[in-house]
Amino acid sequence: MNSNSDPIRTPFFNWNDLKYFLVVCETGSFTSAARHFGVSPNLIRRKVEALESELSAVLFTRSRRGVDITPDGRKVFSIAREIRQQVGFLDQFAIRKASAAEGIIRLATTDGIGTFWIAPRLTEFLNDFPRIRVDLRSEMGVKDLSRLECDVAVQLEEPRDADLMVRKIGTLHLIPFATESYIREKGCPRTYRDLENHRLINLIADQIPSHILAERTQFDPEVKFARVITQTSSAQVTAIASGAGVGLLPSYASALSNNLVPITSEIYFARPIWLAYHPDVAQLGRVKSMINWLIQSFDPIKYPWFRNEYVPPEVFRRDLLSKPVFQEAIGWRSPEPSG
Repeated sequence: MNSNSDPIRTPFFNWNDLKYFLVVCETGSFTSAARHFGVSPNLIRRKVEALESELSAVLFTRSRRGVDITPDGRKVFSIAREIRQQVGFLDQFAIRKASAAEGIIRLATTDGIGTFWIAPRLTEFLNDFPRIRVDLRSEMGVKDLSRLECDVAVQLEEPRDADLMVRKIGTLHLIPFATESYIREKGCPRTYRDLENHRLINLIADQIPSHILAERTQFDPEVKFARVITQTSSAQVTAIASGAGVGLLPSYASALSNNLVPITSEIYFARPIWLAYHPDVAQLGRVKSMINWLIQSFDPIKYPWFRNEYVPPEVFRRDLLSKPVFQEAIGWRSPEPSG
């Protein structure tokens, strides 16, 4: 292929060398240019000589008074000033794009948090940031943030990569839930051992330490007494809310269905909720907007079920049910008042 027609061929000159040349022209000497860049005059001289070699042109004549620009040097200087201006425009464009809250944001979450907490609240985010598109990836596998498989992650497994920015934004408190009809028929499990006599709806997935339940019950919940095993939180919630059995759900599950009844017992797990992202994307406007919104969405003062300490559902249930946090998004309606 003819190199003159190749739109992506490597240019003959080095832009860094051209920058040194420009300042020599504007200051009149290698010494003044060296002071401008904070380097030695010899480095400036080598850079200019390299540029002359790349362009096959003599750009300066040297004298004791400094340097005098040649006719070829004046031509290169004129072109170089135009290049510098265009590069400056490009820099400003990049800065504006980086700071603008627009574009697509790839958010990875666990299935449950994504489906039952983040997705129902996205209307608020989309209204606040109309130029941002959200690629919500709700699945139990952990995305590789270092390879930029996503921009931001909310996960239950603490990231171990030292290159990532990691922040704990809340705690997920897991307790047993069942329906009133199931409780009337089977009773309530009050201890881990009681689960052996109940239809356990168990979630087996990445980021879910189901082995802890096995250790506390001294049974293997996947083999011994789990009546239903699922890999998604949405299937688990649906099964429990339909009366199929009892299962561990986040304490805020009272808002997911008016059929879900929290059970007071010794059965309890706590999982930290981690916000993680790569520093390379942290300054993008859309990423900063999402990070700030996520932190607010897990605010433990506003949402007591995300506090480090466990707050029983009966403490916040009445207030929770009066606020349609998710109701329109997931089709849930509070029960009609009696009488």
